[in-house]
Amino acid sequence: TFNNLGNALKELGAVDPAMENYRHAIKLNPDFTAAYNNLAIPLIEQGRLDEARELAQRALHLQPDSLEAHINLSNIHIEQNRLEEAYALIQQALRIQPDSVESHVILGNILIAQDRIEESIASFQKAVALNPRHFKAYNNLGLAFKRRGNLEEAQEAIEHALRLKPDFAEALCNLGNIYYAQGHIKLAIEKHQQAIHLKPDDADAHIYLGNALLEQGDVMKAAESYKQAIALNPGSASAYSNLGSALRIQGKLEAAETTAKE
Repeated sequence: TFNNLGNALKELGAVDPAMENYRHAIKLNPDFTAAYNNLAIPLIEQGRLDEARELAQRALHLQPDSLEAHINLSNIHIEQNRLEEAYALIQQALRIQPDSVESHVILGNILIAQDRIEESIASFQKAVALNPRHFKAYNNLGLAFKRRGNLEEAQEAIEHALRLKPDFAEALCNLGNIYYAQGHIKLAIEKHQQAIHLKPDDADAHIYLGNALLEQGDVMKAAESYKQAIALNPGSASAYSNLGSALRIQGKLEAAETTAKE
């Protein structure tokens, strides 16, 4: 079917053709719940939240106990920083399927955003107990441990994520930040550089690399990293602030003032 073909294409990274197949499946069968849910996922990833919400709500109307629709709607609310609504939806998802690994991961993400760190750790631990190969759950568990101040446990969890998926750019960045917090600056630089090699358009990774370079005393390279972050995300306040700091260290006070105004 077109829905299955869409799934196969998405697995291969061919997102746009996958989406076209989901749309074709819906056109042929307007009551095809799975196709609505599958099409909503890449739309969420692309930030097209209104379109994704319409599809997820349609799926929920067709199938009120749809786990995937609850997950999609929860993720949409997370993107919009509507955490209470996201929390209510993911709790409903867990009532539908208590052993849903993805729901436990999403619940953990919501809880960590609400600063409910102990509960978030429990959610991520539940997720990895259900699926010991869920690398995202291990990565997020590491972030929760870091928020709690347990850097060794954070490092262990994120390194486990990287053993499961060595090309996981986000985990490489997170490990770099742990090394930075531990004072292992050379290792931090190495991990951020690896992350950027895998995902060169990640503005945050360039900021993290700049921070580590600045800590090492390589002010010129740090400034270049911040400039790259700004080019990728002109709205990044931290990139402008950190670039200003690097320029002041270089004695470029006028440029620093200009950057601060921006």
